[in-house]
Amino acid sequence: MAPSPEKQRVIDKYLKTPDGALLRYRHWKPLTTSDIKPTVLILPGRATSLEKFENVIATLRERGYGVWIFDWRGQGLSTREAGKRGYIKDYQIYLDDLDLFIRTFLKTDYLKRPVMVLGQSMGAHVGLRYMS
Repeated sequence: MAPSPEKQRVIDKYLKTPDGALLRYRHWKPLTTSDIKPTVLILPGRATSLEKFENVIATLRERGYGVWIFDWRGQGLSTREAGKRGYIKDYQIYLDDLDLFIRTFLKTDYLKRPVMVLGQSMGAHVGLRYMS
């Protein structure tokens, strides 16, 4: 008997940016079906990896939401400059990475639902700057 979808091992995937950085991301489908629930994009805060959101993700999925999340450049298991954990030269890099992620996965024919952003601390800051 195969393990249930929520018990299956989660496999990290990586999105390659134009400058060669790798952004680690994960995606989960909802555990229940709904045609009206949006997809949730979680934007973690500084020095926070996507593992910190496992309980939030489980709750969202149980309530019928699909979830996308990624580690910002320099954080979690995404590319970082040698010896500079969490370092970023300019916030525009975060904005460019977020735009690439959204255009690659969330603004496509693949995803038919609206997108809701759940940002924590710095992630909320970058999300709001992006939307403005």
